[in-house]
Amino acid sequence: MGNDKKVDGAEPRARQAIEGTRLNAFGVDPQRLTVVGLDTKDGKEHPLYDERVHLPVDEALVKNIMVFGVLEPALVRKNGTLIEVIDGRRRTVAAREANRRLRVQGSEEHTMPCMVKRGDSAQIMGVMLSTFIRMNDSPLLEAVKIQRYLDTGRSEADAAVVYGCNVGTIKLRLALLDLSPSVQSAIKSGRLSPQAGLELSDLTHQDQEKRLRELEGANGDMAGKIAKAPELRRERVARAQGEKVVTSKVVNRAMLREISTNADFQEAAGEEAQALLAWILGTGDGGSLKKLLRKIAKSTAS
Repeated sequence: MGNDKKVDGAEPRARQAIEGTRLNAFGVDPQRLTVVGLDTKDGKEHPLYDERVHLPVDEALVKNIMVFGVLEPALVRKNGTLIEVIDGRRRTVAAREANRRLRVQGSEEHTMPCMVKRGDSAQIMGVMLSTFIRMNDSPLLEAVKIQRYLDTGRSEADAAVVYGCNVGTIKLRLALLDLSPSVQSAIKSGRLSPQAGLELSDLTHQDQEKRLRELEGANGDMAGKIAKAPELRRERVARAQGEKVVTSKVVNRAMLREISTNADFQEAAGEEAQALLAWILGTGDGGSLKKLLRKIAKSTAS
């Protein structure tokens, strides 16, 4: 039945394990593969350069390959006599180290399964970037890679297809590259969120640096001030339009304690306000506040 029937007297063909089209993969010594930027002196100007080639070898991946071999094929292209890795740099580096250890043990080494991709530099780079969708690149690193792709002559719409997102997202990523070096550094280190950084994008680089220092503050309270970045931007726009701006005040716990024990406050404030303040200061369980919240929830439900 199926593939095992004779055709015109010919011997029956062996049945495939899975019905479908066979794909060609080559088993290659990982040492024969070229990882751009690691095995060459190329940098960001090369379409196949990826900053992560300089990361330490993945020890867990090395041990896995020593036992099971490389399970996922690398994507490669021929460039003269070179076999350049498009996708699978980390696997290639780990396979080299796994084979080195296996060689010391006197064990059989593993080959690297490879599938060949063809196309011009822009197409090949598009294939490479497509593989990054499943990776956790930082927004700034994504922006750098998107810009390199655009530098090959491709459009933002092409980049959106490659990254599996919309053009608006591509524009937001690219906007990160217009921020001042210090702001980009703060985003890269995690001290500033990309969203907070973008709130500064319509300032000059000098004003961005000044605002960054304000956000970081002398006490290093970055998290709370990052959250205020959209508010600060709205205040700046309002001032530019000649509108009166009412800014929120910073109130510390000592001030709150003083308020909570003030006789005039206790007389004028309602039970719920006093309960809320006690709950914030950690001096009460907010019992009255909980009753009020239940009352609000009940009226909302009805």
